Amino acid sequence: MGSLGTYQVPEWYHSEVLRPIKVICIGAGISGLCLAYKMMKLLDSFELTIYEKNDDVGGTWLENRYPGCACDIPAHIYTFTFDPKPDWSEYYAGSKEIHGYCRGFYEKHNIAQFTKLSHAVKEAVWDENTSKWRLEIEDRTSTPSRIFRDECDVLINGAGFLNKWSWPNIPGIETFQKPKLHSARWDASLDLKNKTVGLIGNGSSGIQILPQIAKDVAKLKVFMRSPTWISPALGGSVALQFQDEHGGEHQSTSDANPGSTKGNKHEQFTFTEEEKEQFRADPQAHLQFRRRIEAEMNVLTDMFINGSSTQQQMHKFMVQQMKDRMGPGNEELKAKIIPQWAPGCRRITPGDGYLETLVQPHVEPIFGEIHRLTETAVQMVDGTLHDVDVLVCATGFDTSFIPPFPVIGRGGVSMETAWKNIPDAYLGIAAPRFPNYFMTTGPQGPLGNGTILPAIETACEYFITVMKKMQEEKIKSVEPKRRATDQFHEHMSAFHKKTVWGLPCRSWYKNGTVDGEPQLWCGSALTYVKTIKVPRFEDYEFEYENDNQWAFLGNGKIKAFYEQVDGKPNIDGLAPYIRNDDSPWTI
Repeated sequence: MGSLGTYQVPEWYHSEVLRPIKVICIGAGISGLCLAYKMMKLLDSFELTIYEKNDDVGGTWLENRYPGCACDIPAHIYTFTFDPKPDWSEYYAGSKEIHGYCRGFYEKHNIAQFTKLSHAVKEAVWDENTSKWRLEIEDRTSTPSRIFRDECDVLINGAGFLNKWSWPNIPGIETFQKPKLHSARWDASLDLKNKTVGLIGNGSSGIQILPQIAKDVAKLKVFMRSPTWISPALGGSVALQFQDEHGGEHQSTSDANPGSTKGNKHEQFTFTEEEKEQFRADPQAHLQFRRRIEAEMNVLTDMFINGSSTQQQMHKFMVQQMKDRMGPGNEELKAKIIPQWAPGCRRITPGDGYLETLVQPHVEPIFGEIHRLTETAVQMVDGTLHDVDVLVCATGFDTSFIPPFPVIGRGGVSMETAWKNIPDAYLGIAAPRFPNYFMTTGPQGPLGNGTILPAIETACEYFITVMKKMQEEKIKSVEPKRRATDQFHEHMSAFHKKTVWGLPCRSWYKNGTVDGEPQLWCGSALTYVKTIKVPRFEDYEFEYENDNQWAFLGNGKIKAFYEQVDGKPNIDGLAPYIRNDDSPWTI
């Protein structure tokens, strides 16, 4: 710290931005697109590069193209909150249509100017001498690919946690001789017609795949390690109300799910051209429709409180609706697939046609642990062999939240080591020991508490607020305080003791463990957005470019002193608080 005798007042004006802040974002999925848009809208001086490993934008909605792949959140709220799409074809949109929305947003806002497609981040290292992130990038557009380096002031990981897929850890997976598919890398050219197919997994992707491929295969063997809750459609009551308000009968988009129908109404349905036109012609009515859906999603919070009346009612309802959808008989299947633990301990998963398909004659549910794969069959721990022509692995992603490349922070600590037991994150957006590093959809965010896009948008605005502070106050690094992070984790842990998320069940919320610490936000998605709407800067450590943290005050003047409007002083800038009413003002 400089002494009073050596410190010199700098010549810049108060909060003068001296240079563009350089930002690198990893991933051009929904988070990367939102960040670019918000930076263009809210930040004046910046350099942004988005490195995307794929040859197109869209992230998970580009990569996941398995049969039946769709979002289980109603389409009209699976958009940026400020950019509605009135002409969704269905109430729940498929991956191709969602990708089309992402691609359209990318083109409409010229985000290509910031984006490097087919560029994969291979390493990120914090340089304590320069307070910059140094990255190693693989350029896959050249043959052979080449490695180069880049650096930035702020690194934002927008890749999410549904991008690091791998084959299941089953002995024999590498020597299995028959064709095999993974839900995250679907090969549509492989014909499943009239084949015996094995399907491993009953998570979200497995639940969506089953009814679709069952239409074509000769025999379908479904391998399930655990029971699972199959819920009613999320936001489904608004779907039924909408159909009541618009003549009742709508075309269902599901061939396999009579259980989802309510008379001539369906939780999943196709919007008519007239309805799309009404949404286009009356944006206010469309807005209210979107808000009705979002409000229904946000009132679900009580169902995750263990022992609450809402949870008990939901438990009873879901047991009955699962039994009803499997029809009379099938008692052994009902006993095995309906969990003993409460709904919500694992992610609530609607299953359009799943249970109805499980009871079809050519479908064989098989419960238990897989021991190994032979060259042509699946062998269970009890020794039984199940020959298959094709093996489908709907086994999801690595949900440890650790990036698929080395991230080295302050003091040389690797994120893989620091987060080995539990992700050491702050509010799901930052992390101690990793300065100037931010994330969207990080651990402890609202990943199962409601819709995720409002949280992503608010997080991007949060990052930009931090960037502005860094620029204006000449801050070279920001990092969450240890005490603030630890106390946040203490509150999270105490909160989860009363939720169903903390009950003993195997869940990706707990990185695939039964009794780990849930990595979900402690409350509704609304409270998360409220919490990060304004950064709590008291929770951060700052390092300044100048020895004196007040150097940003500068020479005692503001920008307006140096500005002219039509050759005259900038009166509005020099007297912004003089006004006729109590409207907001800033300097």
